[in-house]
Amino acid sequence: MKNCLKCNATYDDHLKFCPTCGNALQEFGKNDIDPLIGKVLANNFRLEKLMGIGGMGKVYLAKQISLDKKVCLKILHSQMMTDANIVRRFYVEAKAASRLNHPNSINIIDFGQTEEELLFIVMEYLAGQDLENIIREQFPLTLDRVINISTQVLGALHAAHTNNIIHRDLKPENIMVEDRPDQKDFVKVLDFGIAKIQEPDSDKLTRVGMVCGTPEYMSPEQAQGLELDPRSDIYSMGVIIFQMLSGQTPFKGENPMAILNQHLQNTPPAISELVNNPVITSAMEQVVKKALAKIPNQRFSNAMDMRETLLNLLQDKKKEPPKSEETAAGGT
Repeated sequence: MKNCLKCNATYDDHLKFCPTCGNALQEFGKNDIDPLIGKVLANNFRLEKLMGIGGMGKVYLAKQISLDKKVCLKILHSQMMTDANIVRRFYVEAKAASRLNHPNSINIIDFGQTEEELLFIVMEYLAGQDLENIIREQFPLTLDRVINISTQVLGALHAAHTNNIIHRDLKPENIMVEDRPDQKDFVKVLDFGIAKIQEPDSDKLTRVGMVCGTPEYMSPEQAQGLELDPRSDIYSMGVIIFQMLSGQTPFKGENPMAILNQHLQNTPPAISELVNNPVITSAMEQVVKKALAKIPNQRFSNAMDMRETLLNLLQDKKKEPPKSEETAAGGT
């Protein structure tokens, strides 16, 4: 793994420069000694291994001593502790995520502050891999698999939106996928770290004009720093499905601003023109096209609407008669 010293984000070894700021990435050494390894937080969580570094903090593999089980523990970067707004946003992440009671949302076990003033969130441990890695290593994905993963993500988004929570940083790295004894490709949506809680009387920490997120997956309105609603997450989901089907995001650029400008101005290319993938039907293209509409009113009205459309598409596919050997061979 490699780390961006400017963004405090972790990326895979194949990258040389940070996708967000362009800074040269540094090796995230396996032998790096972290002073917190071995420490016990809140008298219950022993830090065992540094797993990664993100924009908000470090993520550790830890043991919940009381239950003798693995957990993930996230600690806010120490250099951010002096920023009152970031500290408050960290608590918003914990509070927002702990509200969610959906099988495809990450389970928050505990959160708080240590005597040393370290802010932490404890989450369930997931043994799978993120969707970004799956796309890179297992592309192309079957239509059944794309829809299975997508509908689970949309279910988690619907639960969040029902609780007035917008994810605002939905991307493959924030979607964990693991095989369970009773289900293949079980999905968990992670990281509501820059979520916006839409409550009329709340003190909104992420205000209009402030742009947070990952450029490749931002909606046009998010790129402009405008007021967001759940349809911004719908757009991000459209980008993710585009990537699962084509192996790439719809817009690329030399820097974040170039990518954001394309979200604002350019029409996404047709997936079928980028790759020769038989699972890319015209119906599937239409789903992605609708999700990626520049104007929110032209997208799916909500996550459940998009989810039902994908499920119906899958049912229609299953009803199709199997191709005869002659037809499959190109005969008449």
